[in-house]
Amino acid sequence: MVELPATVLELAGDRTSGAAQIAERAAHTLVELGPDDAREAALVLARAHPSMAPLLRLASLVLDHPSRGAREFIEEMLGFDSASARVAAGVLPAGTIVTISFSTTVLEALRVRRPKMVLCMESEPGGEGVRAAQAAARFAETRLLPDVVAMDTVPADAVLVGADAVTPDAVVNKVKTRRLAESASRLEVPCYAVAGLTKFVSPGVRVTECSESVQLDLFIGIAAPEGLLTAERARALADSRSLHPLLFDQPDGYSRLIQVPPGP
Repeated sequence: MVELPATVLELAGDRTSGAAQIAERAAHTLVELGPDDAREAALVLARAHPSMAPLLRLASLVLDHPSRGAREFIEEMLGFDSASARVAAGVLPAGTIVTISFSTTVLEALRVRRPKMVLCMESEPGGEGVRAAQAAARFAETRLLPDVVAMDTVPADAVLVGADAVTPDAVVNKVKTRRLAESASRLEVPCYAVAGLTKFVSPGVRVTECSESVQLDLFIGIAAPEGLLTAERARALADSRSLHPLLFDQPDGYSRLIQVPPGP
């Protein structure tokens, strides 16, 4: 059995925070570990959150360079996530924005844009919308919206969602994102995703019971560090960012590692 810091186990069991938030905390924890422990911890976190590209990206960098991979990840995240948020802020209307789940990058985009109203879906299961609404209330009028109302009527001028991952085929995000995006398309409400560079990966992302894949062409654009990407450009960027092969060499789920506590 591998003994890892309590923070690693806490992050492995976190089912309410966004991918970027978990990955940033994880990277700062791994920086303090020795190379062997950092490698094992990175694999545990990748196993615990197989739909979150930043955790897979962090694990890849640590597996490549156990002594400095976490620092490289922090530099990559800090350098590009805020840029993606600024791109998203630049295309959002000033009126009402609806969003789902909890995403630090979405919140930063909304903070920069400061729309008149932010509608946060309750985001069940998990209810992350409550936390998102509390955070957004610092810079905009905010309301918590029942999921079914948001998905059926999309009562907003635009939709902005985060991403656990952007693959060559889809945006992976909180369950119910697909129905929200499909309704937005049907009702001609612009729908955008925002993703830092660490979210773009290929291949290896696994959809969990709380996440789902949303086809790229349901989005008007995906806000990334280099600008607002079309589906084709997002696909090419994801294709260019492969993961460490060890992440696929242990299909048994890293059985030699410690067991990760299940989420609530």
